[in-house]
Amino acid sequence: VALFSGSRKAIVIVLLGFSIYWCGREKGWRIILSVLASCLAIVLLLYLVMTNDLLYNVLGKRLERFFLYAEGQAQDTSAIERAFYRNYATNMFFRRPILGYGGNEFVAEMERIGYSHVAYSHCNYTEIAATLGIIGCILYYSIQFFPLLESICCSVLHHDQTMSIVAAIMIPLL
Repeated sequence: VALFSGSRKAIVIVLLGFSIYWCGREKGWRIILSVLASCLAIVLLLYLVMTNDLLYNVLGKRLERFFLYAEGQAQDTSAIERAFYRNYATNMFFRRPILGYGGNEFVAEMERIGYSHVAYSHCNYTEIAATLGIIGCILYYSIQFFPLLESICCSVLHHDQTMSIVAAIMIPLL
């Protein structure tokens, strides 16, 4: 399902989640084999996306544009707009770093400046920092960070497979 959503983030979340789960359940030298197997799975999945017409039309073209954009060879309008949102939210944060502007103020600011495509900032970190400031940002992410840290520790130290699954789900959500 994630492959057909057309979302680059969705494919990264799926790949990262499976990789963390797969590597988190192994012990000793087998972790290295799991990392190599994860890398191979990622390469095979990318090959599938780029060679299958249906997947290429949904996701492959977007990945291709993104890689060309990252290399400086092409413009990805989606990436350019997202960079604008992130930069604007970052500037808002630096203007009021302690308490921010208040809930939903990023969208309200986009409307105030008359931006043609009013949307959220496409980066939770910058939007939360701009709207809630550093205090709100720390409070918001601490609620998620400590359970994640605990699940990773249990997964690694006690080889707890359930905690590997919890960590695999939580990391992409952050």
